[in-house]
Amino acid sequence: MFHLSTRVGAMAAAVAAVISVPVASASALAPPPSSPAPTGPEVSLSVRTDSVVATATVHYSGVLPAVIVAWGDGTSSRPSPPTASLPGQPVPSAGSAVVQHAYDENGGFFTRRVSVISTTTGRELAAMNVTMLPRYRVSQQPIEFSPLTHCDSALEAYTEWDVFTDGGTGPSREWRFDRHTADPGGVGVPLPNFGVLPDSAVSVETTAGHAPRLGYSGWEEDPVRYDFFDFQYINFEPLLGSRPLTLTYQQKFGGDCRFQIRTAMVVELLKPGLVGPPVVSQ
Repeated sequence: MFHLSTRVGAMAAAVAAVISVPVASASALAPPPSSPAPTGPEVSLSVRTDSVVATATVHYSGVLPAVIVAWGDGTSSRPSPPTASLPGQPVPSAGSAVVQHAYDENGGFFTRRVSVISTTTGRELAAMNVTMLPRYRVSQQPIEFSPLTHCDSALEAYTEWDVFTDGGTGPSREWRFDRHTADPGGVGVPLPNFGVLPDSAVSVETTAGHAPRLGYSGWEEDPVRYDFFDFQYINFEPLLGSRPLTLTYQQKFGGDCRFQIRTAMVVELLKPGLVGPPVVSQ
């Protein structure tokens, strides 16, 4: 009986000991609060376009991260980190970096995706699509004129010409002049013999598919009748490229009077505002 009472008492004491163990609060058991994760600099992008030139501005707060501007054509530019304006001054913690790019494109509208990419993580930080329209300067060089035949009688040594435009690129132009095309007795002068028409160069800015044409014609003046010629046209379409050009004119109504004009077309893809390789930072 004694042993049984002793054993029961010992078990009760053990249960009481277990029940009396203090229980920690839920807040005490939770892991310690973590510090806020550091946030990187805020980066945004704006792009201005003109013809095939894109000017991208990377705006940032905080220190400018290591980034590149990808232009969407397989090329990229790396903005220079800003520097202090005065010795000993801290590097600015906000600002912008400007980079430029000229696309090697010909034709009409095209769209490219411009993006700011971290060189550390490869992550795209900002991006936008830009649509561009190439512009061109197409220049017709000075016109050279020559008769190909002596268009007057054997009694005349000179032919009298009136050459003019149709005003396709602006006000119409006109040139009146004489050319020595035969010696007395009807002996022909070697032809062609080209001469420049003064102030005949023309230059226009245009886009592909919307270029003007400029028509040239003329007549040879005779005391009895004039020799007339149809208009022929010079096309300022930039996609035709730079090229020499010769137009040959045949007298209307079956006559044998002929002349030529020749020139050269020069096409330049405009890259306005391009200041050279990147970078301007501020």
